[in-house]
Parts: sequence; structure tokens; C-alpha cells
Amino acid sequence: MPHTATIPAGPTPVLTTEGCDAQRFQLKRDSVQYPAVIAWADRSIFAELERWRASWLSPYELAGYNNCGIEKRRMDYLLGRLAAKLAIYTLLQEPESALAATDDELPVLSKLRSIEIAMGAFTQPLARAPQAGDISPAVCYTHSDGVAVAIAFPDGHPLGVDLEIVTERRLKVLKTQISEGELTDVFIPKNGHHVPTELDAYTQGWCAKESLSKVLRCGLTVPFEVLALKNTHLLPSSTVPMMGGEFKNFTQYRFESFSAGRFAVSIVLPRRTSAAWPVEWLSERLESSVPVDPATLSTTIARSAAPAPDTDTAALT
Repeated sequence: MPHTATIPAGPTPVLTTEGCDAQRFQLKRDSVQYPAVIAWADRSIFAELERWRASWLSPYELAGYNNCGIEKRRMDYLLGRLAAKLAIYTLLQEPESALAATDDELPVLSKLRSIEIAMGAFTQPLARAPQAGDISPAVCYTHSDGVAVAIAFPDGHPLGVDLEIVTERRLKVLKTQISEGELTDVFIPKNGHHVPTELDAYTQGWCAKESLSKVLRCGLTVPFEVLALKNTHLLPSSTVPMMGGEFKNFTQYRFESFSAGRFAVSIVLPRRTSAAWPVEWLSERLESSVPVDPATLSTTIARSAAPAPDTDTAALT
């Protein structure tokens, strides 16, 4: 039986920056600037997202939600969709009107319903936004351990993003997919740059390869050696230690990555493009997110929407 979903009584919640947020940044290539947006969401707003899902998911997206089953998959699905939609919504707004009246308030949740995240033949996300105007938006998103991150950008200027949990349990596997030679230079201190731990470096390297696979739309269907890193090095940064590099077989792309809290994150972008992406902003949010305790996640498949709120107003906090 598919899930049923009705919109609870009362006004649709307003998103607040305690559980999700978005930041604009600029891409620069050959003296031309292009807009981009990075968005973040965490599990603190999952219950409200699920409760109000019929107000902000399209029928297509609701059908996808219906196939998620257990709570972890539903959480990943909703947080990923929210981050992607919020990034696209912000990209399509005029800079001065992207946020609501106050600095810590985002759009009413129902405004995201007209933006749809569909799936392509290779499960790549397809952004559908009828109000796009002159911008043809594209989006890439990722989720891990109760956190989702998305990047929205003009579809003519591809970007990729990946987020992974940093855990010692994965190091042995990571070393089978990334050779020591791909990372050698990041372990050599230069100009006082922070040298990452072995675990951080290998996890960031994995993120870089997976981000590239998203740009190429091949997923993890190709051998990881095809996505080999080269010229990996430490990046100068104000407060967040970062590493960057290129790809042996795809020289038109490069990556930037860092670790924050229990996560590693990487973006891939065209090699001659510079991106002033909000690293410190994202780092603060990743560090503040609370880990998911698997024991608290229900394995029961949701069947219906939660009851309506008791109050006249509701907010996602």
C-alpha cells in the first residue's frame, strides 16, 4: 500500500536557519561571473519535513518518498530534496529577495513545491523549475548521517559535490580505491599549511572522486583508478584546512575539499573556474550537526501523515 499524504491543517511552516540554510557564491571564469548557491539541511527538521511533505513535494517526489520505506531512507530522501530545492529557489531569486524579511528566515515551505527534483537515466538529479527565467538551473546533492548538502548552478557550468562521514572503519577500503601516490604531497608541510590526518585525506580523496563521478554522470560504475587524482596539494585558507587537486584522466576538472566535524566534503568544478564558495559557513554547520543514533531510527514504514498541528502557527526550528 502506498503512503497517503494530506496537508495538515494550519499555515505551512516557515523554514528557519537552525535546521537548513543557503548561501550564494560566485563562479568566475575568463572574467565572467556566474551565480551558484550551496544549501545545507540536517535531521533536526526531519519530523516537520515529513509531516508537511504534501505541501512541498510534487506528486512525482511523493511517489519517490513512498518507495523509501524505513526512516533512514525517508530522512535521506527528504533532507536531500529540501537542500536541492532550497538551493535552486535561492539561485532563481534576485539577490536582495532570496531570503525573507529577516536574515534568519527562509521561504515558506510550500513555495518549494513548484520546484521538482526528478531523476535521469543514470539517477542524476534533474531540476525542474517553471519560474527559471533566463537561468537554466542544475543541481547536485549529497547526504550522509542526517545531513544533506546541495549545490545549484547554471547547467552550462557543471559542479559536483559529495559529503562523507569520516570514520576509521572505512580507511582500509579507502586505501584500496586511492593509491598513496595520489595523496603524497598533502602530507608534506608547506608554508605552515595544516597537514590532514591520513583518514581525513583519504576520505576527502574519496569525496573528490565521487563528486567527479556525479559531474560525469557515471556514478560509481567505473573503476576508481579511472578517476585518479593528481597534483594533490594543500590549499591556503583562513581558518579551515583544505586540500585541492586535479584528475589524471579528466584534466578539465579540479577539486577542493576539507573536513569539518565528523564529515569530509568536496566540490568538483571546471579547472579554469574559481569559486568563492562559503567554506567557513558550511564548516560551522557540519561541525554543529548531531550524529544519528541508528538505535533511535524506526524500521517501521510510514503509512500516513501525522495529525494536524494544535496551534495556529507552525515553524521549522
